[in-house]
Amino acid sequence: MRKAVILLCICFTFAACSNHSEEIRLSGEITRIEGDMISIEHSEIIVDDGDEFKVGQQVEAVLIDHSSTEAWTPQEYDVKDIQILNE
Repeated sequence: MRKAVILLCICFTFAACSNHSEEIRLSGEITRIEGDMISIEHSEIIVDDGDEFKVGQQVEAVLIDHSSTEAWTPQEYDVKDIQILNE
């Protein structure tokens, strides 16, 4: 019985680690737009419609990070919200 409980605890620990997600705020000037990918300062994110944005706009984005690494990979971030701070 004790082994079963320990095994269940280990399984729950691994499941919790695999569902890692973190909310990140990114703000700054849009420096580049290529299709649905925009660059805010030096960080690229994928948006639903890149045509809504213009180079030079100040924006603040709330992103959900699904990766467990420190590397910045645009495909691993979901845009929860993005606001244009100036028109």
